[in-house]
Amino acid sequence: MLWARNRYAHGQLITWAVRPDPFADPTTYEHRWFRSADIVWDVPNAIPDETGEKAYNTDAAGRSVAMTLRAELSRLVMLLD
Repeated sequence: MLWARNRYAHGQLITWAVRPDPFADPTTYEHRWFRSADIVWDVPNAIPDETGEKAYNTDAAGRSVAMTLRAELSRLVMLLD
């Protein structure tokens, strides 16, 4: 999530909205994380954080934003217990 926060802080679009069910309410959308390869870098010659990018691709890319944030919150709660 740190890598996603970093990309967002640099003003990069990292999510898109999709209709999860084509038969559901047409105003209902779900946000999903872009895959890292689909995120446009703000600085063309930037040195990527390969470890963070790999973790992002494993934990978040292509998945529901709400689902991954809930999972991250659960991990943080477990750390506090």
